[in-house]
Amino acid sequence: MQGRHAKIILWGIFIGVVLGIALGAWLGPAMTSVEWLGTLFLNALKMTIIPLIIAAVISGVTSLGDVRKLGRIGGLTIAYYASTTALAVSIGLVVVNLIRPGANIAELSHNLPAQVADRSQTTITDIVLDMITPNLIESAANTELLPLIIFSLLFAAALTTIGEIGRPVITFFEGLNQVMMKLVVWIVSFKN
Repeated sequence: MQGRHAKIILWGIFIGVVLGIALGAWLGPAMTSVEWLGTLFLNALKMTIIPLIIAAVISGVTSLGDVRKLGRIGGLTIAYYASTTALAVSIGLVVVNLIRPGANIAELSHNLPAQVADRSQTTITDIVLDMITPNLIESAANTELLPLIIFSLLFAAALTTIGEIGRPVITFFEGLNQVMMKLVVWIVSFKN
């Protein structure tokens, strides 16, 4: 995204927030008649999530070249990523267990969706098994991003190892990534 275009979008968002607060305070419930515009905007962004993530991950990994040739640098990068991720998760778990957000809200526990309530006894094994899905289409339909990212990483890594025969597929995903980025810019620009 160009610098000038990004500034226009940022100013548009700022003006939209200020106008939304002002008109909401001034007109109150009458503003709900245009609520559908916000829903339309969010739905348009949500529809780009799956193809955008898949295309971005695959084109990003394939831009590195043959993963077998990454060697020591690739290993260090993966080790750094895994260790910083583990550190972030550990910090998050410690802070959540210390602060215990929502612990004193009794009515919250009665209104938990079944999907969330079933997760109270999640183990490390469950987390690892959730990373690999038997059905990519179902994961995409349920916006389960982790299995899609894992598949995209493995797909891209395999794609880099098959040589010139994989070039058209790489070109397809690079093009798809560019198209999805342009579509997101259009959606964000339209909202402003």
